Amino acid sequence: MAEKFYNSINQAWIKFGQEGWQISRRTFFNYVGKDKQVKPIGGKYYESDISELALQLGWVPVGKKVEAEQPDEEGLTGDAAKRFQEAKAKDKEYEAELRRLKLEQTQGKLIDRESVEMLMAGKTSVLDTGLRQLFLMKGRELIHAVEGNPEHEDAFIQLLNDELDELLSEFARTDEITMEFVSGNQFDS
Repeated sequence: MAEKFYNSINQAWIKFGQEGWQISRRTFFNYVGKDKQVKPIGGKYYESDISELALQLGWVPVGKKVEAEQPDEEGLTGDAAKRFQEAKAKDKEYEAELRRLKLEQTQGKLIDRESVEMLMAGKTSVLDTGLRQLFLMKGRELIHAVEGNPEHEDAFIQLLNDELDELLSEFARTDEITMEFVSGNQFDS
């Protein structure tokens, strides 16, 4: 049996599109035609190509009852309902994460950022001052240790490294931090 075809897009609409599918002429012409999804082959539009497209796009055949999608509790259908449910789920995830963080804060597992920043600023200041004062305070000791002799370069470098190790160890020392959490508005007088 020969495949059925139409010689023009108008003939394809009248003989097949209009009678075969519950769609508008505009919808049909949006997908069938030159430079569209179903293009003419040798100047002919084949029914099998149009049917394949119709199935892909979900066009409803004439005579088949279309079941309307029922709206959800918010009155939304389709993609809008899906997006709303996804946003709602994401909000619940954020709320759960916030509750977890508040619990950890209450249990003393979290330290507020400002306190940590102040501690680090203090430690950095001590390190900066220590490095700047190293040569002023230890200059004579360093010169004496190597007797001003370039041949003692290795001893000089070792001595500097020892001093730097001491300063950096002090900087890296972990101190126990005690935090006090106060609830309520901090700005009340």
